[in-house]
Amino acid sequence: MSENIYTVRDYTDLSLIVEKLISKKRFVHSLSVAYTCAFILDLFKCKNYVKEYNCISGPIFCGLVHDIGRELSEENLFNYCKYHKIDLNAEIRENIVLSHGLVAADMAYSFLPNYPSSWSEAIKYHTTGNDTLDDLGLALLIADFTEPNRTFLSSSDRNTIYSNENIYTCALDVINRMILHAEKSKKYNVSSYSLKLKLYLECKLDK
Repeated sequence: MSENIYTVRDYTDLSLIVEKLISKKRFVHSLSVAYTCAFILDLFKCKNYVKEYNCISGPIFCGLVHDIGRELSEENLFNYCKYHKIDLNAEIRENIVLSHGLVAADMAYSFLPNYPSSWSEAIKYHTTGNDTLDDLGLALLIADFTEPNRTFLSSSDRNTIYSNENIYTCALDVINRMILHAEKSKKYNVSSYSLKLKLYLECKLDK
């Protein structure tokens, strides 16, 4: 786990720290993800998540920090994981970019020690999803996919996603779109984490 080298007292501190760690373009994306995540949680009236820790909002924190490892090179991602003893399974070793969520979650402890483990899970799996995610984790996944700066989605697509009945049907909608995109592009394999989340959501909604 990263050493505590920053001090976060409020949203302003957090923004200033994150802004120094990533490019301007990615900071704009992260800021948009943070507010979209909060919007989604409110839209679906979600309650199954930790809303605040040390006066820091969960969706704002997770949205802002989720990509702080994204601009590291593949070599640096691997070396960070090795140095900080972050376990990497075969799938992530094969596509080391997927580790950027794991790295971001670990880096975040340096400026908000002992933040909730459920927030860590959300940050770790914001790209692929996982069956360990609570409502905040699902909202972060959806927000990362749908935030307004994502040009691959039309306004109509975005409205369709947001018109889902609840956070679970919405997350399943997003996961299905992600899987379809992966299958069409043939540039990468569908993540086993995405498939686990898909199965979890289908089982949950089938009850």
